[in-house]
Amino acid sequence: MPLVVVVVMGAATAWGSASAAAEPAVNPDLSALIAEQLAAGQKRLVIPSGQYRVTPKNREHLRLEGLRDVEIIADGVELICTETTRAISIEYCENLTVRGLTIDYDRLPFTQ
Repeated sequence: MPLVVVVVMGAATAWGSASAAAEPAVNPDLSALIAEQLAAGQKRLVIPSGQYRVTPKNREHLRLEGLRDVEIIADGVELICTETTRAISIEYCENLTVRGLTIDYDRLPFTQ
């Protein structure tokens, strides 16, 4: 059976302003970074640290599907979800590791 790899994530959007120098830079499209490394045949993906502000697509901010023997190193990476819906969907994966990823919501789904 052929290996099917699908990585879907909503569009990344800008956050903050150019004058907000104290805030860390927001990196571009996380799904494109992952897809490029997978297309190159890499099994150990290293995501540049930073904030990735994401709008969901089909009620998912990030979808990992059909991955086998893949390690995603996301040390210092913050996935900022813009809606109160699923941050990550993982389906039909085997031996998948996601390390270091921090998930946050802009508009928290709850308060303490």
